[in-house]
Amino acid sequence: MMAGLRRILRAIKNLPVPFLLVALVSDCDLAASAADTPHWSFLPVRKPAIPTVKNAVWLRDGTDVFILAKLEAAGIAPNPDADRSVPHPVDWTPDRSI
Repeated sequence: MMAGLRRILRAIKNLPVPFLLVALVSDCDLAASAADTPHWSFLPVRKPAIPTVKNAVWLRDGTDVFILAKLEAAGIAPNPDADRSVPHPVDWTPDRSI
């Protein structure tokens, strides 16, 4: 603990007072949170449980099942597919002929 405090004091000894206080508080908060809970990037990789969904016809790839599960949990139905015969708004720009 004292070695960490000495390192902080050496690093911030020439900072103005407002920056000094922010640096001390920030470093202490980060040290406390890092000791309490490991960062998500340091946790082992695991496969998530695949949720079950009612409307399996809507699924196109592996991520759709997670999106659809959240939608169904919120009571929201997915939107229907877009009509492919209607031009995309990018095609309606004035400098391009339709």
